[in-house]
Amino acid sequence: MVQYKIDRPKFHGELTKLQGEEQTSDEAMHEVIKDIVKISELLKDTAAYWSFANSHEKEQIMRVIFSELSLSENTLQFKVKKGFVSFQSRLLVEGDHSAWLSELIGVKDYTKFVIQELSAIVTK
Repeated sequence: MVQYKIDRPKFHGELTKLQGEEQTSDEAMHEVIKDIVKISELLKDTAAYWSFANSHEKEQIMRVIFSELSLSENTLQFKVKKGFVSFQSRLLVEGDHSAWLSELIGVKDYTKFVIQELSAIVTK
């Protein structure tokens, strides 16, 4: 029988560190989900605002949402800004949804900025 010597203080320290990282990750994930819900609500408000917006205001909305727009042979091609990537990529997710959410943590600063931009438009 093989016996292993365990350095209990080191083991306990590593376990505590991992638990702290897990807690931080859970909090970040919760914050990302909350921000995505907020953007979704703002997009609904923006859609209603669009109906009454003039051409300048509509252009402003498009500039907030899209980084690229092009029309070629009756086909609209677009690329959304990073703050909206959660709505684009969620349609491509297969399998592990937690991996998709983890990737969204990387764009959380863009998401916060998008919330500010959309809020400014719909609260005019």
